[in-house]
Amino acid sequence: MLIRTPGLTAWEWYEPFRTDEFIAETSCYYDYSDASCGLGFGPDGDNLYWFEVSAYDQSYALFLLENDEWQDSLIPWTSSNNINPSGENVLSLERVDGMVSVYINGVLQEEVASDRFPTGRLGVGGATYDDGNVEVCLGDLRVWRLE
Repeated sequence: MLIRTPGLTAWEWYEPFRTDEFIAETSCYYDYSDASCGLGFGPDGDNLYWFEVSAYDQSYALFLLENDEWQDSLIPWTSSNNINPSGENVLSLERVDGMVSVYINGVLQEEVASDRFPTGRLGVGGATYDDGNVEVCLGDLRVWRLE
């Protein structure tokens, strides 16, 4: 995914179904310090949870977009030694029983209680900050729909 615009979060929806409880994971790599990888869930482009990982500074956050406005972070930027600073990372986002959980490279980082969106779809992407023209490489998307 090429993100040309500075200060932009971009994602592509995974469309096969809408779900309420799920586990999703994707691998991500980028060769640029001013970017991040992301995995999201929500009903539409104006409302979603957005799990973001910055490999360069080994940090992650969980954001909430509601009615097309970014709200206070559910998880503020937090350091993690589980993030590979110079290679591929696996991001996992899970929602079960009203809990949103984030994992990096198979290790649980944090959980928060939140049930804002009863159903939704998954999205994968990335973000730029001061600079544009960042290529984020995403792969191996796996989704488990829980019933």
